[in-house]
Amino acid sequence: MMDLLEKHRFGVVAVIAAYVVIFAYFQVGTYDGPGVPYSPFHEGPELEIPEDEIALQPENIMLPSNFDPSNIKNTARDENDKRARSEENYSVSEYTGNGGIQDATEYEKRMFEEAGGAAEREKIRAQIEARKQREKEQAQNNATNDQNSSTQGTNNAVAGNVMVSFNVPKHTAHQGNDYYVRNPGYKCGVGASGRVMILVKVDQSGKVLSATYDPSQSDNATYCMITEAKKYALISRFNYAADAAKSQSGWISYTFISQ
Repeated sequence: MMDLLEKHRFGVVAVIAAYVVIFAYFQVGTYDGPGVPYSPFHEGPELEIPEDEIALQPENIMLPSNFDPSNIKNTARDENDKRARSEENYSVSEYTGNGGIQDATEYEKRMFEEAGGAAEREKIRAQIEARKQREKEQAQNNATNDQNSSTQGTNNAVAGNVMVSFNVPKHTAHQGNDYYVRNPGYKCGVGASGRVMILVKVDQSGKVLSATYDPSQSDNATYCMITEAKKYALISRFNYAADAAKSQSGWISYTFISQ
């Protein structure tokens, strides 16, 4: 057998080569398209920022450069709050500005109109009523606990240094309550104090679409401060604003205090 293969080796090689050429020819002849269609992998965020956005002007984002963490209040302040400011006699949860409860009601009404079917609408209505009742009870409890506090029932905004300040034109804190712009200022442990500026984009409903660290308006910022500030900015909630753009630019400034 080996002698036979040795004698006809050139013929065997020629036959195999011929079969390979014929096979390739017929395969190419049946190819009629670009193959399996595919789309490139998208590495960016899934959430697309609408094009019709209102950009921040430089004069609206510049903060005082003299960073001073001393005598700072553990609260948040809306820089668009036009009330008189007080160091001691102030309220942080009554200001609604152009937003507030009225805008929240309008947003809920729009949600009702867009919901399909009476049953679904009643379900949503019941959920909203239950939520309002819980918030009412919570507000009553807070008023009872703090009835002797000088900061309750005032018409003043907080003055001086605060741990969180924000400015999102057309939008106020959700339901006029600065609690919805939370404070991470004690989460970075022992170390230098610092301030972190986060530029945000907010949609009409008040949801934060994006949060970007701005080093030019920050002081002594560490990795922990930047990470926590971005995380808390993304979970902040603002009021619905019918006259705002689909993407409204603003900022939130966080001050971190060393423990």
